[in-house]
Amino acid sequence: FSLSYDEVLKTDCLVYMDKLTSFVIAKPSVLVLLFRDPQLAFTIFFDVPCTPYQYWLWGPACWAGACEAILTERDRTLKPTRIRVHAGSFIPCPSPLIGVAFFLLLAALIFGFQ
Repeated sequence: FSLSYDEVLKTDCLVYMDKLTSFVIAKPSVLVLLFRDPQLAFTIFFDVPCTPYQYWLWGPACWAGACEAILTERDRTLKPTRIRVHAGSFIPCPSPLIGVAFFLLLAALIFGFQ
């Protein structure tokens, strides 16, 4: 079996980034973060584990806004995918048909079990 030119150049991004950041002592440690900031450690480990902002927490070029960027990344990622609701199309109270349907369903359940 021979490797093609494309397969030789392929590498896992996370392994590559961890290797590079270990050379400059900027590799994030979830265990250290667990004692410093448990919410940030939980977010990095479970919520957004592959965020590039985590490599800006330590090292010679650390960024003060990295912690806030990690904690708000989910909001910034999902906000563009949400559907916009126009001010005129929002109905604050439920439709009367929903109330009628609820009472009909309740009556069917009560009379159905007698």
